Amino acid sequence: MEFERFERTTAPTSKGPFVTVNKRGNFSFNRATFELLGEPEEIELLFSKPDRVIGLKAATPGEPYAFPVKPVLGRTPGSKPSNYTVNCLSFVNHYGIDHSVSRRYEVEQRDDGILAVDLKQGGVEIPPSRSRQREVANN
Repeated sequence: MEFERFERTTAPTSKGPFVTVNKRGNFSFNRATFELLGEPEEIELLFSKPDRVIGLKAATPGEPYAFPVKPVLGRTPGSKPSNYTVNCLSFVNHYGIDHSVSRRYEVEQRDDGILAVDLKQGGVEIPPSRSRQREVANN
């Protein structure tokens, strides 16, 4: 019988586009979402109050409404980032978006170029990382 070793570091979490609203009130998203946005330096954050839908679209850098997109550098030197973050606690708090736990949401590309994140879909709760679990347990 032949066995294959499971390499945890190479297992994809999701290939489709997604956005995570994390406990710190920031957004993180994968490369698929970044590419759908057009690989921007900054994005606009939009919100439909009646529909509870977040909108994301590329912004002109330097505009007062633009939020910088920061790559999360991987462990392999020279590799392309696979995740990106946007510090947007003010946006999350302003619209009363729950960030008591980290939740991952699927992204829908609309005809107008806006990426939509429907908060009514509930999202998938993301458990804390093992290092964070150890940190909490030791306090």
